[in-house]
Amino acid sequence: MKSNEFSNVFCKNIQLLRRRTRLTQKQMAARLSISTKTLSQIESGILPPRLSCQVLFTLCEWFDLQPQDLFYPLEINESLSVH
Repeated sequence: MKSNEFSNVFCKNIQLLRRRTRLTQKQMAARLSISTKTLSQIESGILPPRLSCQVLFTLCEWFDLQPQDLFYPLEINESLSVH
């Protein structure tokens, strides 16, 4: 995969995880300590140039994932929950 493909998959996975856990953008942004606008941009495929690694690690902790998992298409069951 090319680097832009990894970033596109990452962005889609963020949206998928949020929707599967039935969080609004506002709720998830607050939990990640980012703005709703930033989360909206991420879900639209625009990665901010200074996205904190803490966001990545928080997502991994919540969803019991390894960081690299976020860069490959996720297969998620309907009962996914936030830890």
